[in-house]
Amino acid sequence: MPQRHGPDILHTVNHWMDIWERPSRLFGPRTTTALDARRVSEAAGAALGLGSGSVILDYGCGPALGVSPWLDAGVEVLLYDRSPHFQEQVRQGPGCRSGVSVLGDDELALLGEGVLDAVVVCSVLQYLTDEERTALLSGSLRWLKKDGVLALVDVVPSDYSLPSDLLATLRSDLLSDRLLRAPGNALALAGSVVRRSRSGLSLRRYGDDELVQLLTDAGFDAEVQPRNFKPNPSRRTWLARPSLSSPQ
Repeated sequence: MPQRHGPDILHTVNHWMDIWERPSRLFGPRTTTALDARRVSEAAGAALGLGSGSVILDYGCGPALGVSPWLDAGVEVLLYDRSPHFQEQVRQGPGCRSGVSVLGDDELALLGEGVLDAVVVCSVLQYLTDEERTALLSGSLRWLKKDGVLALVDVVPSDYSLPSDLLATLRSDLLSDRLLRAPGNALALAGSVVRRSRSGLSLRRYGDDELVQLLTDAGFDAEVQPRNFKPNPSRRTWLARPSLSSPQ
C-alpha cells in the first residue's frame, strides 16, 4: 500500500514524479494489484507470442508484481521505473529473482539497438509529458527488433469516465480479496483526482486518431486491441510494431 505522508506534500506536487517519488493516498493513484498485474502479464505474453529466449522490457514497472508468468515461460525480464521509490522496491523484491534485471537510467541509456522482443508500458502513458512520450517512443523503436512489439496498456481514451475508473478499482479490490479496503480505496481515488486537479495535474487522454498519428510519426504501425490487457474496460490497449519503412 502507498505510504502516508504529512500535509507538506500538498505544497510540493508540480509533476507526476513528485507523486511517484513519495507515493501518498492524498494524491494516488494506487498501484496495480498483484492479480491485475498478473492478468496484464498473461495477456501480453499471449498476444505478443513471448516464450523461451524472449527479452521484454517492462517500462514504468512500478512494484513489478506480475513478472511470474513471463519468467515461467522462460522470458528474460528487464524492469525499469524512473521513480527511486519503485526502483528500490523492485531491487529488493522481483529484481532478486533469476531472469530479472533492474535497470536504472544509466543502464537504460546503454540498452542496445534491436535487442528487445517487446516493450510493455502499462498505465504509464497518461502520466508522461509530450517530451517524455517522444523519448519513450523513439527509445522503443531503437530497442526493439524488427519484429518486436510495443504494448501500450491501459491508455486513457478521450471519453475517459471517472465513475468507470472507480468501478474498475472496486472490482479489482473485490477480486483481490480486499473487501474491507475496497470502499476506502475508491473514495481515496476520487479525492486524489480533486487534489491533483487543484495542483494542475490530470491524466493525459488520447483519442484513437491522435494516438495512431503519434505512433505513425514515431515509426510504428499501430492497432487497438479488442480488450484492454488490464481489467478496466473503459481504457484501451494498443500494439505498435516498427513500420517496414522506419529506419532501424
